[in-house]
Amino acid sequence: MIRDGSELYATVADSSAVDPYRPALDGQRRLVACGPGHLKQLVDRYRDRPFDDEELWAYILMRAQRCSGPDTDLDDLADITGLTIGQLMRADRWQAVWLQWVPERTRGTAG
Repeated sequence: MIRDGSELYATVADSSAVDPYRPALDGQRRLVACGPGHLKQLVDRYRDRPFDDEELWAYILMRAQRCSGPDTDLDDLADITGLTIGQLMRADRWQAVWLQWVPERTRGTAG
């Protein structure tokens, strides 16, 4: 970890990045690099990654489900997440299809 002030930062769009406490940062990943070449490498990696709204919604839904009780229904989840019922249903479908292929350690990583 760099602690001498020489680190470089960038923020990139990433539909797998969901902030656990600050929803305004959802879909943004903060990168930290040790130099310009390293920062370019990191930015290029995310530039080539497609941004998938349904992926973002799926991670937002997972965060809401972790924080809410078992009796939470779709209307409650819509209020909690700010997503529409249609978006929640698409998020649920995304989870059902894609999360079986995504390693658990990379799910819903904070930005």
